Amino acid sequence: MTQNAVPLPFLLVSDNLDILGVKIFDSWSKTRHTAGDELRKKIKGIRDNWRRGRFYDFLLRPHVVITYLFSNVWHKASSVNLLCNDLDKIQSEGNDYVFADCYLRPERSVNYICKQAGGLEINHVRSKAAALFIKNLLDQTNNNIYIDAVIRKFCKDEDVSPVPVKPYYLDKRLISTLKLVLGSIHSYSTKNNIQVVNEK
Repeated sequence: MTQNAVPLPFLLVSDNLDILGVKIFDSWSKTRHTAGDELRKKIKGIRDNWRRGRFYDFLLRPHVVITYLFSNVWHKASSVNLLCNDLDKIQSEGNDYVFADCYLRPERSVNYICKQAGGLEINHVRSKAAALFIKNLLDQTNNNIYIDAVIRKFCKDEDVSPVPVKPYYLDKRLISTLKLVLGSIHSYSTKNNIQVVNEK
C-alpha cells in the first residue's frame, strides 16, 4: 500500500510496527539490526554525556553503569535476540566508563564476578540479554499455543502435529541454549538462565 492509497490524511503508511518502543519489521534481520543500532546510539549518547562531568569513585562506577546505562538495554533484549556485535559494543561502552582513568585493567573475568568474591559485578550484557530473551520466550509457552508448539518440536524433540513453522530467530545456537536451560533448571528466572548461559 502506498501513501496515496490511504483515504484519510492523518493516517501514515509505515514499514514497521512500534510495539512499546520495539520496532518490528517484516524482516527479522532488519528488526534485529534496527534494535541494535538504536540501542548503540542511545548508549553512546549517554556515555558521551558522562564524559563531561559524571565522575564517581572507582567502586561506585559498576553500580552506575548497571543502573543508568545497561538498564536501557533489557527491554529490547527481552523481545529481540540482539546481534552479538551490538551487545559487545554496548559492553565496551560500560567497561570503558568503569576504567576511564585506569592505566591497568584486571582480567576480563573479574569484571563479572560478584563483589563478595572480589569482582566488580558488572552485568555481562551478552549473557543477560540471552537470559532475558529465553525467559520471555519460555514464559509465553503458558499462553501462546504457537510458541508452546515451537518449543516442544524444536527444543524438546517431541512429535507435534501439525508441525509449527520454525521462527527466524530460532537458530542452532539458541536451540542448543534452550535445550540446556530446559534440561538444567525448573525455574526459568533471569538469574538461573544467566548461570546456565555463562556455564555454556
